[in-house]
Amino acid sequence: MISVVVPIFNEEEIVNKFHTALVDAMKDIGEAWEVVYINDGSRDSSLKLLTELQTKDTHVVVVDLSRNWGHMGAISAGLQTAHGDAVNTAARLEVTNKIFATAILISKATRDGVPDVKARPLGKINLRGKEETTEAFEPLEENDPAAGYADRLSEILEDAERDPVAAVAALDDLIRRHPDDRVLCVIRDRIDCRDGDVRRVA
Repeated sequence: MISVVVPIFNEEEIVNKFHTALVDAMKDIGEAWEVVYINDGSRDSSLKLLTELQTKDTHVVVVDLSRNWGHMGAISAGLQTAHGDAVNTAARLEVTNKIFATAILISKATRDGVPDVKARPLGKINLRGKEETTEAFEPLEENDPAAGYADRLSEILEDAERDPVAAVAALDDLIRRHPDDRVLCVIRDRIDCRDGDVRRVA
């Protein structure tokens, strides 16, 4: 699915014209799509017009913010709501940074697109709004100590599919050797060995 995120602030004069033009532009793309309109505290009739569009067109999603949060605040709200694959993955990975205490996370598709960038795997995660699990990676600077054992971490995560108990033991060993690496602790805590399965909860 393709998502179009559009912040709206006192745009009553152009809402309908814009939507008509957008529908015309999207009609021949051959993919499912949606438009997420973010009413960013409008004081005119923008919200009324948006909700009318929503009742007529199933492509329309309306988010009504409690007040004016500004352009970036509205965009952020839209990204959190959108179901489109690219924006959905990027926005959900941004939220997942809080779990891992990382600055940036990228998906496998992004990782494959920049093979020269050193990155370590963090495992498969379930992202809200995504049916399939997403492999997450943390980009690393060349001088980051974690780059030295990124390949070993990758092996451990691959082994976790077959032998989660051994994977946990190997992670414990890595943690003993790198006690300041909080990400390793998070990965280890997310592997739950029950009935031979590895359960991951993002």
